[in-house]
Amino acid sequence: MGIGLVARDWRYAVRIANIDITQLSGVNAANLINLLVRGLYRLPTAPAGATTIQTSDTPEVRGKYGVEPLFYCNRVIRTYLDLQAMNKTNVLLRIEEFDGKPVTTFRSIPGQDL
Repeated sequence: MGIGLVARDWRYAVRIANIDITQLSGVNAANLINLLVRGLYRLPTAPAGATTIQTSDTPEVRGKYGVEPLFYCNRVIRTYLDLQAMNKTNVLLRIEEFDGKPVTTFRSIPGQDL
């Protein structure tokens, strides 16, 4: 039995795929923050704390509120996101505490494990 995910509006879902986990460390490491930024700007609208895109030029999306972005990732990607969040020069990716538990956030968008 597998798990499924249903999105109310497919335009608010972004998939970042084909991240080579063998290349996550070292000099040529994949920049996960760049990938998250690119994914975030593919959304028609986003919360004010995440991007400056607050309105859409698509009529059926215009004025759509109540979207709460979230990013899901596996354990390996989550590990490297946490490692990048611990870099003190990074201000976009953070480890915050919610309900007494650490939560990795990117521009105030929480991450979840798969």
